[in-house]
Amino acid sequence: MRTLLIELRRSAALWTGGLTLVLALVLLYGFPGPWAKGAEDWTEEWTNLARWLRYHLMLLWPVALAAGAWQGRRDHRSKMDELLATVPRPAVLRVLPPVLAMCIGLVGAYLVLFLVGAVQVIGNTSFNDFGWVPILLVGFLSLIAGALVGMGIGRVLPFVLTAPVLGVAGLVAMVVTSIGSPGTGSNIAGSVSQQVALLGPALENARNAFDTIATMVSVLQMVWFVALGLTGFALFALSGFSGRQARLLAPLPVIVGAAIVLPLLPSRPDQVVIRDTEAVALVCAPGAPRVCVSRLHEDQLDELATPAREVLAALARLPAPQPTSVVESMRSRNISGPPGDLSPDVIYAQLDDFEFTADSRRTMLAGPEQNCPESDYAADMARRAVIASWFDGELAGVRKSRPMPPDVAARAESLWQSLRSLPADQQAARVAGLRAQAYRC
Repeated sequence: MRTLLIELRRSAALWTGGLTLVLALVLLYGFPGPWAKGAEDWTEEWTNLARWLRYHLMLLWPVALAAGAWQGRRDHRSKMDELLATVPRPAVLRVLPPVLAMCIGLVGAYLVLFLVGAVQVIGNTSFNDFGWVPILLVGFLSLIAGALVGMGIGRVLPFVLTAPVLGVAGLVAMVVTSIGSPGTGSNIAGSVSQQVALLGPALENARNAFDTIATMVSVLQMVWFVALGLTGFALFALSGFSGRQARLLAPLPVIVGAAIVLPLLPSRPDQVVIRDTEAVALVCAPGAPRVCVSRLHEDQLDELATPAREVLAALARLPAPQPTSVVESMRSRNISGPPGDLSPDVIYAQLDDFEFTADSRRTMLAGPEQNCPESDYAADMARRAVIASWFDGELAGVRKSRPMPPDVAARAESLWQSLRSLPADQQAARVAGLRAQAYRC
């Protein structure tokens, strides 16, 4: 214990943990990245928190790798490696204090980072499950494995440039192995397969609050990082202390780990990022018409129910068939797609820090965007603005708080004048027809 305390005080362990923590907090709070926006915010929900912390390993993992290499060459730097090799004590016991100190520093930093997010998540969600725990554990294990591999390489190659070169190499590896858009394998399309990309610690950005990482993928990644860490530990413990045969055995864990994990990792993106079945389960308000939200946003149901039913009553002025229920949309705002899986009988409401406003009402009245490959965005926005405005009697954008761009405003004005020139009974039929366009490509 005394030796461990000395290591914590005099080694690179604590400043490595501090640098890791500061770097992550600067990224999370200092930059308006996708991790701080909308329902996928890193402080909104437990799975989002775990996934965004994994995303930031793209920069944190190279730091652990480089710091481990710097620590690994300490004995050589102080010209004590030959002296320590003569000490009659098992090599594994000799290296335990610096290894434990480095692990404590990195695990402590990652834990503090998690707690900073957790305090905010507790106040922002009513949905609690434990499906995010394996995702978080992989993050801890990957940092430990990175530090141990760095220490092992630093011991084997105790040069001044080893640490910075490893840091750069780790950053390159993170870019190559970070999962990119679905089907590409990695951010550099075609560079590596998805199975190889999943050997990296970083995850793609959380694009939908209703998605999670398959538990089997997380388990296999844990096995991989344990194997990688054992190889790093073996390199650090055996290099310089044991015979050549013992050092040759050091890569064995990572070879066995890769042989076990690679064939079992999924090759398809939809087998990695999957729907969280617990989060998407519907919870409905009592009474009719039907208003439902996901379990993830169950705490927002009461706020939605009354105004949503008022919107349904307003739409009842249009010729049948018209929507008869309101259900929370499970689509991400960042992912568009064809409307084929949307039902005209349902209004799909986006809940994002939900507070029902006049803009919320108009958005629901206007109906969904068309989202067809050949869609004219300006024409579609003009169409939706006219629909929403017909119920209020005054032309404005779908969101009154946001002025329409000039091209949208010109098209909306033309369509508005055409609509208003019709008899009252024909106007309702025309508005119903405009709403129906969203469901056709």
